[in-house]
Amino acid sequence: MIKDYLKVTFRNLVNQKFYTSLNILGLSIGIASCLLILLYVHNELSYDTFHEKAERVYRVGLTGKIAEREINTTTTCPPLAFTAVDEFPEVVNATRVNPYQGQQIIRQGETAIMEEKVYLADSTFFDVFTYKMLEGNPATALNEPNTLVIPEDI
Repeated sequence: MIKDYLKVTFRNLVNQKFYTSLNILGLSIGIASCLLILLYVHNELSYDTFHEKAERVYRVGLTGKIAEREINTTTTCPPLAFTAVDEFPEVVNATRVNPYQGQQIIRQGETAIMEEKVYLADSTFFDVFTYKMLEGNPATALNEPNTLVIPEDI
């Protein structure tokens, strides 16, 4: 019985090549789309989940209109972080992180290295995010100027 069904199916596939190709193409596009959506959702849900209390960490963004132009950015005015802590009891802690534009030269004695991916952060950064440190004390490292912390994953 199954053998007869397979024969009829194969015969129809051979006789109707255009519709067979169209169906296979549609099925392939559908499967590929589902896989891409699955990968995107997995990436979004697993991003930075290694931090303690990662489910309580949020990033504040700005959506609006400036000079008749729509904007959507993750950059906000610097005082907003600590204003949110003062004004909203739900906000327990906040920190500000800002990418440094350009190259940064780091010197120690006669040794100098140039870094391109440098971020400036508040002293409260390690109250919000948890990284394992290779060098430096996260509790005091960002309290003074010209200090840095090197995480293990660098």
